[in-house]
Amino acid sequence: MANIDTDDLRTVGDLSRELGWSQPKVRGIVDGIKPAIEAGNGRVVFYSKADVVSALFEKHRVMLDFMGYLSPEKSYDVVTEPDA
Repeated sequence: MANIDTDDLRTVGDLSRELGWSQPKVRGIVDGIKPAIEAGNGRVVFYSKADVVSALFEKHRVMLDFMGYLSPEKSYDVVTEPDA
């Protein structure tokens, strides 16, 4: 089993509160994402924040490209190593 950062896990309710969106809208976003953890026959589902960010970027790619935002893979925070 892969190591999972528990600070990176979000439920639909967590995402709804953090994004300020309704739960049905959030469910539409996470519909195509494979859950990081699933228990209780799908009653308890956690998604990786990185997977949600990637899904949001893909959903809104045209607008974000127009505004000059980089994809999560090309983001400065991801592709650079700290000096010290």
